[in-house]
Amino acid sequence: MRLKLASAVLFIILMGACSVPKDITYFQKGNDITVDDITRMKNYIDPMIKVGDVLTIAVSSTDPLAVAPFNLPLVSFVKEGGIVSSSSNGSNSAGTKDIGASQAMQTYTVNALGYINFPVLGELKISEMRKQEVIQLIQDRIRKYVKDPIVNLNIINYKVTVLGEVTRPGSYSVGTDRVSILDALGFAGDLTIFGDRKNVKVIRDINGVKQIIVFDLTESDFLMDPDFYLQQNDVVYVEPNDKRKKNSRYSQTEQFTLSVVTAIVSVCSTVTSIILAITK
Repeated sequence: MRLKLASAVLFIILMGACSVPKDITYFQKGNDITVDDITRMKNYIDPMIKVGDVLTIAVSSTDPLAVAPFNLPLVSFVKEGGIVSSSSNGSNSAGTKDIGASQAMQTYTVNALGYINFPVLGELKISEMRKQEVIQLIQDRIRKYVKDPIVNLNIINYKVTVLGEVTRPGSYSVGTDRVSILDALGFAGDLTIFGDRKNVKVIRDINGVKQIIVFDLTESDFLMDPDFYLQQNDVVYVEPNDKRKKNSRYSQTEQFTLSVVTAIVSVCSTVTSIILAITK
């Protein structure tokens, strides 16, 4: 009887030690998300164009010659003797075409006033417009000259920075403009065990004003937040949890000593409980 009782006490202790704290698990109410919620989330993907953004814009149609004036010429990069040179027509100084030359699209940079200088159309103010709004604007302007133009726009300076209690903090260049806060944390190797999952902050610059958005990753509500998808140059900061803050008061040696003492006390307490249960 005593052996059974001791086994039961030991089992309860082990189960308690292995249970996951509620402040560690993500999406504790994930089943509450409906199909309508997911549909609304799709409306928040389109990024905002900002001052300083670097863009590639390509115009195409069924008549390539008709849209040629609306495209910047390609830039060719030629490597000769370890030196990289460039030209806008893919030819070297002798006028002969370099077979090994690689080509890249020229870019537009949104100036301090929010404009880009577009071929034929002239200056266009596009800052603080959504990506699809800019595409629609350019297509409408070009449609006066060309039938059914197609405009492709990419933001190539898309970058997010992840700091705080993550495995690999740093800045990450992203090849797409559809980046969620979960994507950013994934780039950084996820939160450490000391990251406060209830207080993850996104710091965003809007017209020179810093905005701070707070997410609670232990709930599912943040998946439907309009700011779930990040903007270029956003900073994600994961605050340390209370345990990390307390440990920061001690040196590494003191933390190790404290951990050993805590472990010994825990073991002694467990053994004492088992002995008391057996002897009763």
